[in-house]
Amino acid sequence: MIWITGASSGIGASLALELCKSGAQVILSARRKEQLGDVASQCLELGMKTSTSVPIPIPLVLPLDVTDLEAQKDAVDAIIKKYGRIDMLILNAGKSQRAVNYEFSYNQMLELMDLNFNSIVHLTQLVLPHMMDRKEGHVS
Repeated sequence: MIWITGASSGIGASLALELCKSGAQVILSARRKEQLGDVASQCLELGMKTSTSVPIPIPLVLPLDVTDLEAQKDAVDAIIKKYGRIDMLILNAGKSQRAVNYEFSYNQMLELMDLNFNSIVHLTQLVLPHMMDRKEGHVS
């Protein structure tokens, strides 16, 4: 069970497709539900086009704003309840800021820190105990 945040586009979506191609069971999370559905559909299309004997599992689409800490807890609980484990957590959600410091406001910087740092630390703190109890798992 591999959970990818930021899976609706870019690196997250590409990684999801590659993992699906290898037969991994993936959970796709991001704020944009429609784009997550598109990635999940592309994963399923891979299964139909692939001539390999590796079955392509149906990805779980789990919309999530990673800056919503309560929603993070609910998502972890839902995954553990449904699958009993998270084998790998890939923390891919994030945003870059290509302006120099004085060109964006303090509030914009706080929003960036919430997305790129605080949400990652919090989600890791929620998932890591499950991995430690099982004595296996990976966070990247």
